[in-house]
Amino acid sequence: MKSNEHSTNSVEEELRKTIKGYQGYTPPEKRNKTDKNLRNFILTQLKSIDNQLLKFEKQIGDQNHNGILNRVSSSLKTIIDSLQNPCYANQPFFSDSKINPGVLAQLYEYDTQLKEQIEILEDEAKLVPEIGNDNEIKEFLNHLFDLIDGVNQTLTEREFLIMSEGV
Repeated sequence: MKSNEHSTNSVEEELRKTIKGYQGYTPPEKRNKTDKNLRNFILTQLKSIDNQLLKFEKQIGDQNHNGILNRVSSSLKTIIDSLQNPCYANQPFFSDSKINPGVLAQLYEYDTQLKEQIEILEDEAKLVPEIGNDNEIKEFLNHLFDLIDGVNQTLTEREFLIMSEGV
């Protein structure tokens, strides 16, 4: 148990160092703020990626890749909307005096995964202007879609965890 608690503390500390305003979930009064700051961190990165894709769309200007670009852009917008208006607001998780340590560890794991997934997605999106031919564009946009889908999956699992805690 001590090992799991120590691991959770080190993960929490790493998240505090890299996400502005991240305060952890242990005291109930900090949960809403931590969740909001995590969502803001992710939102900032996703909006930047969306802007890069809009510039890229104008740059290529042809119709060959609009379907894939629309799919990628639509997925980004869906995640952005769900981050701006989370379905789990006002759940018992945010006010319960104590959280199951296993749930807490899992929540920190999801937050860490999201941070890492967003960083990878951001790094990959920076490569968009360097893409040359049509085959590379299609392949790369499908790759971005897969990365975005991974972020969405992690966010969904995190939401379910928050909504199930305290039920």
